[in-house]
Amino acid sequence: MWSDNLGVGIREIDDEHKAILNMLSEIKAAIARKDDWHSVHLVLAHLEDLARIHFRIEEALMGIHDYPHLQEHQHEHYEHAAALANVRESCLKEALFPDMIASLGKWWLKHIADRDADYAAHFLKRQPFGTRQPHARE
Repeated sequence: MWSDNLGVGIREIDDEHKAILNMLSEIKAAIARKDDWHSVHLVLAHLEDLARIHFRIEEALMGIHDYPHLQEHQHEHYEHAAALANVRESCLKEALFPDMIASLGKWWLKHIADRDADYAAHFLKRQPFGTRQPHARE
């Protein structure tokens, strides 16, 4: 799922996006192999945890860098976290279908390309990541 054109220019965020998309691919493969529900549920729970942490990191950075669309972005994160929880919970009750995971993947691809690219551009205008401002000596 990952391609370099999805990169937002902040290595740590790109690495998290890659991990999330790789996890979605792993879930799709587990469904295709007809792995037992426990294996799929475990990966979904891990994905949910990783997404929650990733969202908090992004939102903290947005606050630090005075990103003007923070509340809208938080709302999208909240809605997607709820969707992830619903998919994980439904996996306990019924078969998980590839289209459920495909829809999560589509959300991530669109969110990264549109919304995350926007906040990254805002951050990088303010100060490029990976560069440090020299401290003034007293």
